[in-house]
Formats: sequence, structure tokens, C-alpha cells
Amino acid sequence: MPAARVAGATTITEISDFSRALAQAVLQGLGIHCRRQTGRFHGPCISTFHYALKDVAVDTPEDLLAEWIRTQAPDDEPLALDGKVLRGSYDRDRDADGTVRDAAPWQQLSAVGVLSGQIVGQRGFTGAKEDAESTILPQSLEPWKNTRRCVIAAALHTTLATAEHIRDLGLRYILTVKGDQPLLLEQLRDDYHWQVIAHSESGLGHGRIERRTIQVSPELDHEVPWVAFAGVRFAARLVRGVVYKKDGKVRSTEVVYLLTSLPAELATPEHLLRWPRLYWTIENRVHYVRDTALREDACGVRKGSLPRVMVAFANLAISVLRLLRKRNLKRAMSNFKPRPNTAVAVVWLAAAGAGGLYGGTRRATAPSDEPHGGPTPRCAPARESTRRAVPEGLPRGADTAFRNGAATPHRHFRW
Repeated sequence: MPAARVAGATTITEISDFSRALAQAVLQGLGIHCRRQTGRFHGPCISTFHYALKDVAVDTPEDLLAEWIRTQAPDDEPLALDGKVLRGSYDRDRDADGTVRDAAPWQQLSAVGVLSGQIVGQRGFTGAKEDAESTILPQSLEPWKNTRRCVIAAALHTTLATAEHIRDLGLRYILTVKGDQPLLLEQLRDDYHWQVIAHSESGLGHGRIERRTIQVSPELDHEVPWVAFAGVRFAARLVRGVVYKKDGKVRSTEVVYLLTSLPAELATPEHLLRWPRLYWTIENRVHYVRDTALREDACGVRKGSLPRVMVAFANLAISVLRLLRKRNLKRAMSNFKPRPNTAVAVVWLAAAGAGGLYGGTRRATAPSDEPHGGPTPRCAPARESTRRAVPEGLPRGADTAFRNGAATPHRHFRW
């Protein structure tokens, strides 16, 4: 299933079709049973995937997949935190008495490294966000306890409970204050005179000129709780102004406020002006990819744990492609789709931690997808030897296909 998501499979039907297109050596190496009637290995059908995955205790797979991704991501990058509604998971089927269930959809809370774009934490939940805030958020951030990482969250997560959880876990935060917290917004806007040091930056992009100015308050006194947020040390006022380059039209100026628990050496105007913009990594590099390349909102999977399983493996597929330094993920998935054996090889070597896959002294080239081909890429020391070296820990039967010459490199897959 992870390889199918890497190849762009968006539904259970496409995942089943992907498994049935795998070579016999690959299916044998993956532990698929041979049918007595045909003497061949056949991939699982649609019903098998459906009934096997809908009752899975998905908390464990989510944690295991996120834990593996954390081993590949940088250790000190800030984290962007945000949730997303799985729109296709609305359950509107009828019960035995004919009443419509109309159950609440699943939601996914993700933690993303803002520099690498890796999904390093994930947790699914259902119901109102406020009800799940006290349990889901601490579980998602528990792996980084006492690491003093910075968590960047949108205005929807700017609550007292979120600030307290982040502080209790030994982390730091940058929270945006907008109309979601009217009393706090009024307090920051009217009860403080922003006669403080300012910093400005300008940028040109998408046919418009944007100018951003920030004012940061002096360090707040903890004995005088001017802002009743746990651990807050600085407040900031951010002004955004946009001028359209084509006609010179000025858009209305937007003013937002920030609260942060960063220390003084990190809460500089330059940092506080740039770091909140990194929050959009989770929107542009994760949620947008899942909506467009993997068609998450159009997926109608809604039974049991299936929505969360699909999202967990979608996050894994995005992270694997990021590790391969693929910029256009949609194009990369389209290239893997007609070559299922190559997709299995990539995921298998990624799980095995093959160092040559992500750069270094070894170069990896993916195999072609001949019918008799195995899932083993060609891994040989660069400019040292042309002899094929079989990586350790590959599926049973793949090494035989590799030595027989089935795994020849393909010109479109070199990284």
C-alpha cells in the first residue's frame, strides 16, 4: 500500500490494481501466497483491502510511520501544526431502521517540518476540534518533549489550552492572534502602545509587491500577566500591505498580532517576521498535494479506519518523495504509476535505510519494470566498479531476479 500511494493511487480500487500489476518475484518476496489453481501469485483484491483495513487499530500505524519519518528529517527545524478535514469521510449511509447516520467526518492533525516538508507527526480524530484539543495535540507533540523546538500554529489553535500543552511539553510556540480570540485581539490592539523597534521587508511575487512591517514589544514581565497566556514572553504587531504591480492598486492593509515564548536571542524582529510565514509549508507542501495529486477530498472512503489509513500512507508517500528530492510530486507519481516494481523498490530501500538512496558515496538507479523484473534497484559504488551489488534485506526472490539481469536501470529514474 505505501508503494501504491507513491505511485499516485487514490482509491482502494487503484491500490488493488497496483498490487495485481506487480511482478511474480515481487509478490513472492512480499509474502503473497501462491494460488493452487493457477500456480501464480495474485495481489489482494478490493474486498481484501477493504475488510482488512477498516478494522485496523490505526493509532499504532500512524505512530510507526511518523516515527520512521522523524529519523530521516532534521532534528532542530521548527514545526508547523495544523488540522485538515477529510471531506470524503462523511458517513451518510442508512441504518437498519432507515435513518441516515450523518456521522461527523474524520480530521487529521499533522506536524510538519517547515524546512524539509516532512510529515513528522500525525493523529486522526473525529468530532469537534475543541473537544479533541486537550488529548490529540499533546499526543501529537509528545515525541518532541523537552526538545525546545518551536511550534508555529495558525489562529485557530491560539487557545489557552494549546499554549499550556506546549509549555508543559518543554516546547516553544509562535501563535497568531486574529478574530478567533476577540478579547485577546482587543487587548493587544487597544491596551498597548506599539512604540517599539520595527523591522520591514519587501518582496515581489505573483504580480504584486508585498511590504511587511513588524513591531516587537519588550520582554513581558511574568509577575505582571498583561497577556494571560502560558509562557508568553513577547508580543508582536505585524502589518502587511500589498500593491498590485500591473495597475498600482493598493489592497487594504492587514494587521495581525503574534504571541511567542521564544527567548530574547531568538525573538528578534527579523525572526518573528520570517518564521510565521513558514507555517504555510503545511498548506502548500502537504494539504495542497494531498488535495491535487492524491485527490483526498474526492475520495469516498469512509468506513471504519479506512480514511485514517489512507491519509497515513499518503503522508508517508509525500515524505518518501521529498527524501528523493522530487520537486514536482505529481509528475513523480505519474512516472511511478506505470512502473509498480520501481515504486516497491523505492519504498523498500527507504524503509531499509539504504544510504545510497539519498545521496552520499553511492548512487542508486531504479530498475525497469519488465514483467520478470524484481524490486531491486541497482546500487553500485560510483566510478569504482560495474559489478552489481545486491542490497541486503530485500524481499525473497528479488535478489535472484536482480542477479539474472532483470533489474536494468531506466534512464528516467536516477537520483
